[in-house]
Amino acid sequence: MGILINRGRSHITQLRCTSFLCLPSLSVVMTLKKKGTTSNGGKKPSSKSPQAAVKKKPTGKSPKSPRAVEKRKSTTDTEEKKKSVDLTPLKNAHVPIFFIIGGPGSGKATLGKKLAEKYGLSHVSTGDILRAEMTSLSPLGIKISKVMEAGELVPVDVVLDLLKAALVKKVAKPPKAFLIDGYPCDVKQAEQFDTDVEGTKQVIYLEAPDDVLTERLLKRGKTSGRIDDNEGTIKKRLKAYNTEIPSVVKYYEKKNKLVKIDAKGTIEEVFAAAVKQLDDVMAKLPQPIERKTINMAPLRKTKLPIFFIVGGPGSGKGTQCERIVAKYGFSHLSSGDLLREEVKSGSPRGAQLAKIMEAGELVPLEIVLDLLKEAMVKEAIKGSKGFLIDGYPREVRQGQLFEKEIQPAKSVIFFDVSDDILVERLLNRAKTSGRADDNIETIKKRLQTFATATTPVVAHYEMKKKLARIPAHGTVDEIFAEVAQHIDTALKKKDRTTTIARALIDLAPLKKAGVPIFFIIGGPGSGKGTQCEKLAAKFGLSHLSSGDLLREEVKSRTPRGGVLSKIMEAGDLVPLEVVLDLIKEAIVKKVARGSKGFLIDGYPMDVEEGEKFEEEIQEAKFVIFLEASDEVLTERLLKRAKTSERADDNRETIGRRLKTFATVTAPVVDYYDKKKKLIRIKAEGTEDEIFEEIVKHLEGHVKTTASNQGGMDMTPLKKAAVPVFFILGGPGSGRGTQCQKMAAKYGLSHLSSGELLRNEAKSGSPRGAKISKIMKAGDLVPLEIVLDLLKEAMLKEIARCSKGFLIDGYPLEVRQGERFEEEVQEPRSVIFFDASDDTLLKRLLKRARTSGRDDDNLDTMRKLLQLSKTATAPLVEYYESKNKLVRIQAEGTVDEIFAEVVKHLDTQMGKKSDSLTVERKPIDLTPLKKAGVPIFFIVGGPGSGKGTQCEKIVAKYELSHLSSGDLLREEVKSGSPRGAQLTKIMEAGELVPLEVVLDLIKEAMLKEVGKGSKGFLIDGYPREVKQGEEFEKEIQEAKSVIFFDAPDEILVERLMNRAKTSGRADDNMETIKKRLKTFTTATAPVVDYYEKKNKLVRIMAKGTVDEIFAMVVKHLDVMMATT
Repeated sequence: MGILINRGRSHITQLRCTSFLCLPSLSVVMTLKKKGTTSNGGKKPSSKSPQAAVKKKPTGKSPKSPRAVEKRKSTTDTEEKKKSVDLTPLKNAHVPIFFIIGGPGSGKATLGKKLAEKYGLSHVSTGDILRAEMTSLSPLGIKISKVMEAGELVPVDVVLDLLKAALVKKVAKPPKAFLIDGYPCDVKQAEQFDTDVEGTKQVIYLEAPDDVLTERLLKRGKTSGRIDDNEGTIKKRLKAYNTEIPSVVKYYEKKNKLVKIDAKGTIEEVFAAAVKQLDDVMAKLPQPIERKTINMAPLRKTKLPIFFIVGGPGSGKGTQCERIVAKYGFSHLSSGDLLREEVKSGSPRGAQLAKIMEAGELVPLEIVLDLLKEAMVKEAIKGSKGFLIDGYPREVRQGQLFEKEIQPAKSVIFFDVSDDILVERLLNRAKTSGRADDNIETIKKRLQTFATATTPVVAHYEMKKKLARIPAHGTVDEIFAEVAQHIDTALKKKDRTTTIARALIDLAPLKKAGVPIFFIIGGPGSGKGTQCEKLAAKFGLSHLSSGDLLREEVKSRTPRGGVLSKIMEAGDLVPLEVVLDLIKEAIVKKVARGSKGFLIDGYPMDVEEGEKFEEEIQEAKFVIFLEASDEVLTERLLKRAKTSERADDNRETIGRRLKTFATVTAPVVDYYDKKKKLIRIKAEGTEDEIFEEIVKHLEGHVKTTASNQGGMDMTPLKKAAVPVFFILGGPGSGRGTQCQKMAAKYGLSHLSSGELLRNEAKSGSPRGAKISKIMKAGDLVPLEIVLDLLKEAMLKEIARCSKGFLIDGYPLEVRQGERFEEEVQEPRSVIFFDASDDTLLKRLLKRARTSGRDDDNLDTMRKLLQLSKTATAPLVEYYESKNKLVRIQAEGTVDEIFAEVVKHLDTQMGKKSDSLTVERKPIDLTPLKKAGVPIFFIVGGPGSGKGTQCEKIVAKYELSHLSSGDLLREEVKSGSPRGAQLTKIMEAGELVPLEVVLDLIKEAMLKEVGKGSKGFLIDGYPREVKQGEEFEKEIQEAKSVIFFDAPDEILVERLMNRAKTSGRADDNMETIKKRLKTFTTATAPVVDYYEKKNKLVRIMAKGTVDEIFAMVVKHLDVMMATT
């Protein structure tokens, strides 16, 4: 089932497949509606219309119901490539969720807004989400448009994925609660939401009879102008709604979560009734708990050992912890005790925790970690010699987060006892304890719960060689002797992980090659080694195994190999970072030899390994899981045992190995399954049968990816060093005509991605056949293919002595532009033909008189222009922020517009870029490297106060404050030869080459280091990710990126206050808003990049100068102390 998006709040007024959606630059062909479409007058759809295409089945019969239509479409829909949504931030935040459901005309959207405003909730509308996706013109958005246009159901998984993404985005600043309207529409959606996200707090059901709803919708129809506000359509919508909603109501009634509101009255009356029902519930909702910034320096300096303590009820772990504390001077911490103490303290955080716990909600994991951090820092200051974290972690994710935010545990001490002994101990305790839960039935339930929760944790740390399994069935003294022996050994071990220096590995060759990576997982006996060899031979892939790489490194007798040998001999786990370095080195070598892709065998063993690999190297294309039953695997391994003479090839050991594999691998399989990246192969047949099945899945992907980017030599284009211009403009802007005139005057080659695609499709080549198939299906042609066609065309034109390129209708989105710049070259400029909607409409209507095109009508044209503006706006902002946009006013005659174009192009074509003539000098950075002082990037929007804060930082910490803008201006003023060259570049409106900016920064840093500077603040830098990467590659890594973050309202208010005295022309409301929008667009990728690298420090710049500076000081005190 899916969500029926009615043509009310959840439907864009009928989108037609207009010429805009068929623009060549979109790389998509969608069948145009002909005159027989239903959008005008209810005529029958032509056989070529989207409606007919959707409704027509291969058998010639019409689908019986929307459910049947959806079932038939599901294969296509699930093939849509979507990024899986990581729900971890949402689950960790534990934000309560409310739904509002009700029929069309029930007023759910209006009520949602009013309730959100009253209670301070975050209002989420599924209709708004779908509309946003459609107007984004993403592949998914286009498909949704087609489905909705055909009057069909958007599949439940699509709606749910978009909803999840919206919730995760909003939870970055956790709201008090979410209020979601228009969802769920059927029981399947409700169940899926409860499975994937979490159960809802309450469901508000707006109940009104059909006659009331019909009357409201007909009344609305008199003024709305909406074609679906007519009696016939309304009846259909209500019928569809009434078919599903009773089962949804029953579903939530059974869960005691339904709140019925009589929705027959006015909106004020309905709102009053809702408030009466919800006041008590809302009053009990806990406020989101803000995390504290905790200075971990005292704990990190001590490097104290940490042990996690795990054991079931009755295992005696409490007694053993007391003895460990007495012998070793460790601190014994329990997260449960810390929570109870915080609640008792009466602190604001304690009060919020009390509310959460009283409501039966889980305390957010991050808050538990904060309490542990604070307690550990206190104990470290008091002279603690180590930590026992009792009853922790309860799940793998808890342990991973602890080790990420605090430090890795030395080991996990697991008190292992059989259930019989635990039951016996607890029943003995029951004779004197008086505890109500010390009875046989409750005890068995508690033990079952413990085993279910703990098994994955034990398996996880056993695999990581960090588990100390202590048999806890003896006396207290016997058990403690085992514990002491383990702790003594653990404390004597030196932490060898810190002695392996990581290599700086340049992955540029891998990124340029663009070859795919596949993870291969399967249990012992699944045959993954054999399959990897066969796949490598067939597809030219490289087969890598982390185990083999480690053994080879040890054999090599390098310094790193020597350290690895000691770690492995001691039975310790090799640090993940070192394993990744070995994989990176092997990948780079294989790429240099022309590898077409990689099979990473037996990897990842846990989710963290996979995430780290994809973060540091690249995303896996797919994860191939060779799945076979334990019986089949056991039979294979026993058969192997007859000839292998391996000690572990016996039935008992095999059983244990298979159980461990299943426990450890289950989260990995689940993780990649949710990301739609898992290929599940039944590995119970013969080698050849299994191989054929894998080949079916890989054939298209390996060929496509390997051939797209890897084999094209772009040297002739690079040597020619001719300029590239992107051409933007809406329908009717005349960009095609202008391109013809530019090409004729300047000898430029005019390329259109759409024409290239159509020509290739007509050529009859294998690639053309593939493109034709994609376009007929109404899908987007992959960006890699479009880029390959552009590259090939450019190389041909270069061979004909082209003087440059006009790339028309490309890029369509920022990502396309970025990929072009990575793989081909940067555009010299982006020429945007800008004209008002009135002008464009007049031109299109004039064209309509002679064109005979069905889509040349006023209604379609308006939609066309709106879609064009939506698609172009991010591109305009992006290239404007890079100082590459040239806005040509396209309101006049063809010749008048061309005269403006000529002014720009004469400047650009009349010279070989001055940027090529700026001479660079070798700069010796040895003094900077010897000084070892920290570098901080400073980022913040206009009005964020970063200048003031920089002054205060400089005064307190004796750091040097550098601004690339100031350095450029000083160099120009100096009158040096380089300054003169820079003047020419800046006067021509070009960007100063990044290398030159870096040279100026290097020289300034060396001067300051000579004066004894203790570090650097690089202000307003980087403006884009590439700048940051180049800086850190050529100079050194930034210690952190300090981001002064404030809401736009505050920034606007500050700048408007400044305007009263500044006399600056740009201090007006309109300009301020544009500047803030430009800043946000440019900075978002930078902030995201450094946040992922755990280098971003977000300073909330909302208070006074001193309050903000106090937050800065907290961060810098730690950073400067650890330099």
